[in-house]
Amino acid sequence: MHTTLRASVSILALLTALMTASACRWVKPVAGAETVDLVPANLVGSCAEIGGVTVSALDKVGFLERHEDEVQEDLASLAKNHAVERGGDTIVRASKLENGEQKFLIYKCQEAGHSDTQAIQPASDSNTAAETVPYEG
Repeated sequence: MHTTLRASVSILALLTALMTASACRWVKPVAGAETVDLVPANLVGSCAEIGGVTVSALDKVGFLERHEDEVQEDLASLAKNHAVERGGDTIVRASKLENGEQKFLIYKCQEAGHSDTQAIQPASDSNTAAETVPYEG
């Protein structure tokens, strides 16, 4: 009976750990990432497009799928980190979330001394090369 109880406790502990891990966010923002805005594409018409980045994050932990909102938040955090590294201050989702991966476009919208994202005209379509960056956590 003790072996069965010990096995049940071990399985319960493993399931609890997996469920807890599947709810975690693992992306640490770099300095300045908190100032990068995530906006809809129609708000970057007067902004300078810097480029694009495709980021990925774990969408499953073991056999458990992570909640889509948590994966989206991790992906946005990764994209904001890349925007900071490339001199951008604004990001736009350029694709749908698929298999833990999503493309973002990076823009420079704020001029020195201005704190608001400029939103004058809808953005034009462009074919920007994107860099794929896997999450290593």
